[in-house]
Amino acid sequence: MLAQPIETGTLIGMVTCGLGDETTTPSALVTVEGTDFSTHSDVTGRFTLVVPAMQVLTVNAMTGPEEAPPAMRGDISVQPGETLDIGHLDLVICPSPQAPGPTDIGPSDQQESVREQIDNSTN
Repeated sequence: MLAQPIETGTLIGMVTCGLGDETTTPSALVTVEGTDFSTHSDVTGRFTLVVPAMQVLTVNAMTGPEEAPPAMRGDISVQPGETLDIGHLDLVICPSPQAPGPTDIGPSDQQESVREQIDNSTN
């Protein structure tokens, strides 16, 4: 006997941080509790997650294991083929912005660049 395919639906939403849901959170991990279903939010904080239909689910969003607590939305159920917008998952602790990486310009290159700027301004 062949197994019946699992019917699915789609959850969409946005991961935010801070009062008023103004700050979006890119690259947040969005998971469904008790399953292997997960995705990451995009650069605008939005996510799309295909999940089993007709089950009561809890969705979590987090930025990393060291950040706590996750944003949660419980008692979610989607019908087969349905796309359900679950709104904003608002993180209580905002992730730290990434520190800028090292530049390709070394000290001697910076000095040369400054000399060129001075030479150009005096001509």
